[in-house]
Amino acid sequence: MTRSVLDGFAAKIRANVRSRPDGDVDVAVARKQFDAMGRIPRIVGERFERHAVPESGATPAVLYEKIIPDLCDEGREVLYFHGGAFVCGTLDGYRSMISHFAAACRAPIDVLEYRLAPENPYPAAHDDALAAWTFLAKTKKSWVLMGDSAGANLALATMVAARDAGQALPACAVFVSPMLDLTLAGASVKTNAEKDPLVREGDSRAYAKLYLGATPPSDPRPSPLFADLSGLPPIYVQAGKDEVLYDDAVRFADEARATGCDVTLDAFDGVFHVWHFFAGIAPESDDAIERIGKFVRARS
Repeated sequence: MTRSVLDGFAAKIRANVRSRPDGDVDVAVARKQFDAMGRIPRIVGERFERHAVPESGATPAVLYEKIIPDLCDEGREVLYFHGGAFVCGTLDGYRSMISHFAAACRAPIDVLEYRLAPENPYPAAHDDALAAWTFLAKTKKSWVLMGDSAGANLALATMVAARDAGQALPACAVFVSPMLDLTLAGASVKTNAEKDPLVREGDSRAYAKLYLGATPPSDPRPSPLFADLSGLPPIYVQAGKDEVLYDDAVRFADEARATGCDVTLDAFDGVFHVWHFFAGIAPESDDAIERIGKFVRARS
């Protein structure tokens, strides 16, 4: 395959996203388009199980889907928080991409279907993520926390909350294109505005407002870049240098390393936000996922 494969998808995404004014968000349309993008790659593996998180306290119960690859290493499991700016994202829309992650990690991946805004504003998603971790971490496994975009936010906030409560932490964590600062103060929000086909400043602020309501975007729980980052396990971060949110990854790596955390920042040229969606189609996506698999297999 040539690089034009990923470029072609970028052009189609850009045409859809930029067909409306920045910040003019229609939640129903955004959810439909987001899930459609996630269904493009084929699914690998055939075992999918749905379970409830009893500790969530939500009605109906919050669900997670266990995606089980054909080849698994004994004892390792991943809890995954999907992206979508706290407003979009479903198990059905993420199943294809996560099946590729599971194959690379050689481990079952449990994908949480946390509650979405605006129907369920902050702290619903963060509470669901912590409840899922509290429930699943009781099992005797080598756990990995993983998430993309807003899901990486949930993964980091969950580790911080678990550390503060004296709960178990995962063996390691993986953040893909993390969205960690809902104030959107990173320089790349401006400098990469014309490079990233998927993420725009106005849209991101609109989604953050739908989730946060009256909660300040600088609050360190929904914006865990501002939290105390000490005492966390090894973390592998992937981000594209052209992403609007690229500086979230850079600033996180700098801040966490300053506390002594083992952070690897893997910065990619010429890719857009969560390019992993095109697993099995674009070589850049497959390469990134294989690197994640190598990290997870070595650290858990």
